[in-house]
Amino acid sequence: MTMTTDPFLVLDDISKSFGTVEAVRHVSMEIEAGEFVALMGPSGCGKTTTLRMIAGLEAPSAGEIRLDGVRMNEVKPWRRDTPLVWQSFALFPFMTVFKNVEFGLRMRKIDKATRRRKTMDWLERLGIGDLSQRDTNKLSGGQQQRVALARALVAEPRVLLLDEPFSALDAHLRVQMQSELARLHRQLGITFLFVTHAQSEALAMASRVAVMNEGRIVQIGAPLAVYRAPTSRFVAEFVGMNNILTGPVTRLNGNEALVQTDFGPLCAPLPPTHRVAPGERISVVIGADRIALSDDDVQSTENVVKGTVLGQEFVGAMITVFLELAPGVEFRIQKQQHELQGLDLTIGSTLTAWWTTEHAYVLPQTDED
Repeated sequence: MTMTTDPFLVLDDISKSFGTVEAVRHVSMEIEAGEFVALMGPSGCGKTTTLRMIAGLEAPSAGEIRLDGVRMNEVKPWRRDTPLVWQSFALFPFMTVFKNVEFGLRMRKIDKATRRRKTMDWLERLGIGDLSQRDTNKLSGGQQQRVALARALVAEPRVLLLDEPFSALDAHLRVQMQSELARLHRQLGITFLFVTHAQSEALAMASRVAVMNEGRIVQIGAPLAVYRAPTSRFVAEFVGMNNILTGPVTRLNGNEALVQTDFGPLCAPLPPTHRVAPGERISVVIGADRIALSDDDVQSTENVVKGTVLGQEFVGAMITVFLELAPGVEFRIQKQQHELQGLDLTIGSTLTAWWTTEHAYVLPQTDED
């Protein structure tokens, strides 16, 4: 095996097929030591299969996985130093908490005194030291999650793989565990690769996010960059809460384009990399959190739409208001509760929504458009 100057973890054009089904297609990604990277995407997009190939539980059909410059394709899972925390926790129900966490050290032939010290240290760090002698099937979901994390971390791995580890937890506990995991990452400085379909988890914890669709990585970057500057319609619809309006360009004014949509004219800034011409159809993205609402008319000739209230959705202090601009055309506005005081939000009432030009974003033209 040859050492190289690669980044710490490299996925080099890896693919995975199951019969005629191509689950992962030509995925390439470089991860530096100590990064926290989230793989996100809809169910069936290939993110868990990618994680399983890194863990050694699936062999790539093509391409190469390298860890610290070493080719890993043929290395057995237990020799990779890449433990996987499962969605279902996968604890041994016939063992106590202590024995579950200690198990990996025992398999590595670590002496008894060291095993006990390391195991109790991690149980204490995760706040479950007092549960060491309890059977895992008598624990709550949050306690089981902490046992699974302790079992993975007790061997002090170089990479920690996590496959939707919070999906079985209730909303309050999920937020608590997100904070706990982010804290552990800061303290340990090891590489985390986290699979989730929940964008809030990825955007809250990761230093970079990779969005997958149909077996491919379609965008990778810092969370805010992916959230505010999606490179395709799919990413714009999957990440964040975005509205997309489409129409032909009627006029170019410096680095701004005037777009005529079915709901009125919109003005959007054009990034330097975007080249459009009058008459060309483009799509404009407007984040739901960047839109203002009013019961009254707005004195503007552009970036204004009207709709009737379809309903509301409450998430903590945030409210998402759903407007219908036309039959079957939904427009979403996300605000703090206090920002909506005094508005008539009853179903069927008419509201005016508007935004500033700088808060619109023109999607790049891609093959999916």
